Amino acid sequence: MVMTNRERVGQGLEHLARGLGPFVDAHMSAAAPVGQDWLDVLAARDRSRFGSGRRYSLNDARFLLRVVTEEWRIFRNHLSRVEQSFASELRDTGNKWAHGDEFSADDTFRALDTIERLLTAVHAPSQAEEVRQLRLGVRSADVRAAARASDEPAQQPLQPARTQSAGTGLYWSRVARADVLRAIEEYDRLGQDQFLAEHGFGRATAYLLIHNGRGYDSKAILGVAYGYATGAPLASREFSGGVHGAAGVLRKLGFEIRDTRGRAGSVTATDPSPPAAARWEAPSRSAAAGARPPGSPGEALRDVDPKRCMLIITCSASKRPGGQAPSGKDGNQWAPELREARARVLSSSALEMTGVLPAWRRYTGTFYQHANPALADAVARGHVLIISGGYGILRAEELIGWYDRQLHLADWPRGVLESALTGEAHRRGLDTVVAFASATTGYAQLLHRVPWREAGLTARLVTVTGVTGGAMVEVPRRLGQAFSAFWTGRHASYPPGATVESLP
Repeated sequence: MVMTNRERVGQGLEHLARGLGPFVDAHMSAAAPVGQDWLDVLAARDRSRFGSGRRYSLNDARFLLRVVTEEWRIFRNHLSRVEQSFASELRDTGNKWAHGDEFSADDTFRALDTIERLLTAVHAPSQAEEVRQLRLGVRSADVRAAARASDEPAQQPLQPARTQSAGTGLYWSRVARADVLRAIEEYDRLGQDQFLAEHGFGRATAYLLIHNGRGYDSKAILGVAYGYATGAPLASREFSGGVHGAAGVLRKLGFEIRDTRGRAGSVTATDPSPPAAARWEAPSRSAAAGARPPGSPGEALRDVDPKRCMLIITCSASKRPGGQAPSGKDGNQWAPELREARARVLSSSALEMTGVLPAWRRYTGTFYQHANPALADAVARGHVLIISGGYGILRAEELIGWYDRQLHLADWPRGVLESALTGEAHRRGLDTVVAFASATTGYAQLLHRVPWREAGLTARLVTVTGVTGGAMVEVPRRLGQAFSAFWTGRHASYPPGATVESLP
């Protein structure tokens, strides 16, 4: 039976509920008053405001989206502004679906793409993949329909129709403000030079998009935003950048556009600094040429192949609940000393083993929020270990339960964790280690006392310095960004304060 677009959107919302539910539940539970269920707290508050009649179910995507958007302060350290805009957009999608509206192929593709992106942001890769297959099915259906209409074999996916209006007609009607914000976020992540190079655009010569005090190449931003909206990015030659092209479209979407021609001291796309809370260093021309400050991560790690070294990260207090039923088989061949120490520590750590998850998916703290999707790729193609308060040392893919235990080095016999780290590097045939940890924690203390050189290993520790406020969130956020920069080879994208030191 052929699936309708409305059915595809409905299935996408079901996948969204399954992936988003644990994320919302974990963070709302952490924010609820001690001893109270957050659903009860929310229901009581809503009754006082609106009376009865609202639904409260973790299986209802519309309810979950409402929580994310209305309780945004709880999620602001876990979802970026662009990721929160996905939830706002999907609330409209859910309302359309609930009211029985039909969905065009373009609307369906966009809805599923946004669902997939939000699921990726909340670290629900299996549900994101299910939605991806639904999204690809939309384009396949377009191709089959076109083939039937033309009585010719379908070979290439159809691209969205483009009318050559001057930037005010159907040509741009699919681009929303959220798409532009996605492009801006990518620009901030990559830096100007890499963003322009990857998408085939040149620097703006006249019109700049100004967002949060920073200048962006307006034509490049809009071309990439069009790709986010439709799945078919525009090339630079396909549209103009002036007031009747990109500049005009962006103004209609509510963005500030500045004409910099002939103005003394005018802003350029690399001059303004973003707000301190979200700052990424955009590379200047000298940075793009490799001129980095001595000792910077980009310089110290430039020659290290991330796929040929052991990556060490730390666990987080925030954990995703649930998981699959354990099989009863333990295939993790750790040394008996570590296994015995684990059993003793976990016996007093509120261990819950009714559901197990891969370790890298169990943890949902700030580091993990900002290290993904690079972390997911590193687990699949690299060598990742996790230092854990309850388990000691974990392989990233190792199945673990839910527990509550901070790392206390006194819990572990001297030498057990150290031997597990060096032994795992030897087992995998690696001679280089790169670790990411806050300099003032027990994790860093452990890493400093491992005899790396004696074991024939070269080890480096990436830390963050110079954070004066909000360090509990800011340091793991920057460490996650540093991990992503290292794994992807974007050496100009390390966050401010990231430093590298050699371990003994």
